[in-house]
Amino acid sequence: MSYWHDSAPDYPGGREGWLPKKVEVAVIGGGLAGLLTAYLLGEAGIDTVVLERRALGEGQTGNTTGKITCQTGLIYRKLENTRGASDARLYAEAQTDAITSFRNIIESERIACDLEQLPAILYTRESPSLLEEEAISARRAGIRAELKRRTALPFDVAAALAYPGQAQFHPIKFLMGIAPRVKFYQGLGVVGVHGRTILTDDGQEMEAEKIVFACHYPFKNLPGMFFTRLHQSISYGIAVSGIPPLDGMYYGIDPDGISMRSHGNVLLMIGGGHRTGEWGKNPDTGLRVLEEAAERYYPRPHIISRWAGQDCMPPDGLPLIGEYSPLRPNWFVATGFHKWGMTGSMIAAKVIRDKILGKRNPVEKLVRPNRFGGDTLRAMGKETGYAVSGLSKRIFLPPAEVADELAPGTAGVVFRGGEKTAAYRDSAGELHTTSPYCTHMGCELAWNPDTKTWDCPCHGSRFSPDGKVLDAPAVKPLENGQDPSDKTHERKPT
Repeated sequence: MSYWHDSAPDYPGGREGWLPKKVEVAVIGGGLAGLLTAYLLGEAGIDTVVLERRALGEGQTGNTTGKITCQTGLIYRKLENTRGASDARLYAEAQTDAITSFRNIIESERIACDLEQLPAILYTRESPSLLEEEAISARRAGIRAELKRRTALPFDVAAALAYPGQAQFHPIKFLMGIAPRVKFYQGLGVVGVHGRTILTDDGQEMEAEKIVFACHYPFKNLPGMFFTRLHQSISYGIAVSGIPPLDGMYYGIDPDGISMRSHGNVLLMIGGGHRTGEWGKNPDTGLRVLEEAAERYYPRPHIISRWAGQDCMPPDGLPLIGEYSPLRPNWFVATGFHKWGMTGSMIAAKVIRDKILGKRNPVEKLVRPNRFGGDTLRAMGKETGYAVSGLSKRIFLPPAEVADELAPGTAGVVFRGGEKTAAYRDSAGELHTTSPYCTHMGCELAWNPDTKTWDCPCHGSRFSPDGKVLDAPAVKPLENGQDPSDKTHERKPT
């Protein structure tokens, strides 16, 4: 559980029970993007329902840093080079507008979510040249950007780039502030969508004129084929108490860079990331990287929370927001926030609201899901290769051991009864077994010892040791011996 969940008050919960038979708009996903979309649609008089498999914020929103900033990594130089200065300015204007919109909602709804105005600061311990170039492009895009050589970080940097007037908040407290303003149903997982019909895991069916997929990673493979253009990256977080507050929100651009921000006297450190399903492939990843950094910079650190979260990574660094596919004009999607889900979610909510209302949003041309440039085509080839590799493991990669050989606290894809099985032996010695094949597209799963989850290296689905779905695109749990091609959970409506 992340620090944000640990530090938030108890939430009484959303609506439970039977859904309405028909609704104007159904939003799948009760994180920041889904609730903001429903909130803005409700303001416009559109009857909207939000469906969330788990509790409020238990998806990716509760695993973020809670930074509300137009500084989204090294983006402005890249946009200038690939799309031109006018599009870089358009992107900057949309990001800045998102920050203003957060402030307006927090003020109008009187949400106590620990909002603070602080600079967002990129830093490098290597070469200053990338930040110097980014500063020039950011200024041309209309953003204040200040180069610095000294920071409040507990180590020296080669250069830092500060964007004044940004903000940070407590994301779960913000969700708690807007959830009562929308029709939010928690504990209802969506397991199928056919046309305008939504199927839930408790057997309910609901008709919606418009459907918004705000579930982090779109689980419907066709017609959008997002699995060919997105992969998921997992990052780790720790919260260290008793640390004096930093003077800004820091993000390291180096390969081993760490994101750092304060919440009172608690320091959040995020990093150690890798492609989901590839734990251990790079030794400089995982929770250990953060724990060692905390010990290096702060004597005897008191770590009070450890967690992990996922990000959907698009090939060109821009989110995918808008119409799901020309073949489904009543479906909409918000995904691919590329580690910047706070302002990305606000932009998504505004773009989708305007699409549903028949209005033009200027930033839509940058984020439309059906764009296909060189980056996208290269990504499609790469993601197809990952899927082929994941599927081939089922046939060509035999398990290294049998279930009886697993020591307490270890896991692996093993032989049990002559068949491949995903097995985890907990610290008490109890063996937990499930199918080793992801129910999304059948790729063989890999164990993540930091999170104690079965992770899919193809598209980033994640499962508990007993096979419960934790992260999309999978919607069906793992079972012993199940056939992942079984689509009974996507039955046609009667």
